[in-house]
Amino acid sequence: MCVESYDTGSVVQSLGGGRGEYRSVDGDVPIAMLRRMKSGTPFLAESAEQTSTGADVVGSGADCHSMVAMSWNACGMQEGVIQDVADLLDGGPVWDILLYQEGPYTENKTQKTIESGHFWFSAKANHTKRSVSILLNRRWTQDIAQTNFVVSSCRVAHLDFTVEDARFRFITCHCPHSGFPYTLDDYEACLLEVETLIDAARVQKRIVLVGIDANAVLGERWPTDLDTIIGNHGVGDRNEMGRVLCPWIHGMRLTAVATMFDRSWEDTWTHKSWSTSCCREIDYMFVDCSHYRSVLDVGIRRCLEGKSDHRPPFIEFSVNKCNKPLGRRQRVQRSWQPKLDSCGKPS
Repeated sequence: MCVESYDTGSVVQSLGGGRGEYRSVDGDVPIAMLRRMKSGTPFLAESAEQTSTGADVVGSGADCHSMVAMSWNACGMQEGVIQDVADLLDGGPVWDILLYQEGPYTENKTQKTIESGHFWFSAKANHTKRSVSILLNRRWTQDIAQTNFVVSSCRVAHLDFTVEDARFRFITCHCPHSGFPYTLDDYEACLLEVETLIDAARVQKRIVLVGIDANAVLGERWPTDLDTIIGNHGVGDRNEMGRVLCPWIHGMRLTAVATMFDRSWEDTWTHKSWSTSCCREIDYMFVDCSHYRSVLDVGIRRCLEGKSDHRPPFIEFSVNKCNKPLGRRQRVQRSWQPKLDSCGKPS
């Protein structure tokens, strides 16, 4: 749902008082929310609990020139369930695009409009039982945005998305897990597929956003990590696959945006093992490091919690900031000569 005006009746009222225009928020006010409130941008809240943590609080979508992207491993979704997932998303905060892995099995590349009017793009499953897919909100009709869905393999696909003058490439990827029957070579081959798509996108001057089930823990930032790639808020110890993934995102100049925001562990973990109940952060949203400051908020989309052993991380990003061209330094002309005083010295 796209909100066009600030409706105080739809906002959960604070239990406290004396907070002026921030009275709708309990606890510490997230910086991203303060920024939106100051600019008059409306927002939605599912509950007072979620508002206080800063999770699931987003902008109003197309009208305020921000978008919300999510990544989710559906853990073997059946084809008919995609409509149920869309209904759950529509019942929650604003969303724009869902990049998901282990979606429904499809014998062929699929592009269709589901019952609720959203656009579903799915890759051919090939030799696997599941596929990677993308669900795009119905607000992005053809007269608003131009899209092109391309399948690389049963593990990697992307959607080229153009709105106004902003050009994006949304990539969904499901990396192999560690252990038999997969090897590190299989893992690196999957990353190489994504690398090829990123290189091509940059040639086309597209901004890259990757939703990935990486099956890897990046954890806390190491001294050798760039602070524009891995922030100060990573959690846990980097595992073997993480030690493969981290150099790759450095080489591709991608930012793990979740590590840039200070969040509680409850608003961070993305996978819970059914056998051991161990929680880890192995699902990520990556963006071009030159545009990571356009990300307004991150979190976990709670409306899909419990539907899989994975929880979907989301990012809200400003289309306006992404669309802003990078400034260029003025080049010194080759014919330039210094000004000299009467003694022949530079003045």
